Amino acid sequence: MDLKNMPANQWDAPCRLGRSEIEHQHELLVDLADALALLPGDKAKLEATALQLYRQVRMHFDFEEEVMRAAGYPEMVEHVAAHRRLIGLLNDLWEPRLLHDFVCGTLVQHIHEHDDRLSVFLAEKPASRGKPGAR
Repeated sequence: MDLKNMPANQWDAPCRLGRSEIEHQHELLVDLADALALLPGDKAKLEATALQLYRQVRMHFDFEEEVMRAAGYPEMVEHVAAHRRLIGLLNDLWEPRLLHDFVCGTLVQHIHEHDDRLSVFLAEKPASRGKPGAR
């Protein structure tokens, strides 16, 4: 599968975690990346959208880490380390095409490699587990 060129409207089943908030966030990230790639050369709009994308990635990772913490996810340390590596890569990207490729390639690959395992774990937990603030 060529993940770098997978548009937002072609998300396949493994990307859909069955946890509506996480799924929604994944789709939002790809939608922002697609919007960024399609923006005209207006530098102010490009910078604003790039910053919004960066913030959304950080917020998504924070949310996902809280879900893992609340659920007692046994692979959390590895998953959080992957998030930190991705943030390190993201910090160096500001060109719209590179940001788009990062989200639609590298980040989607992370979803397939890490979030799918989290999805399986969460699916085996009672409904209240894995939700931030749940005990």
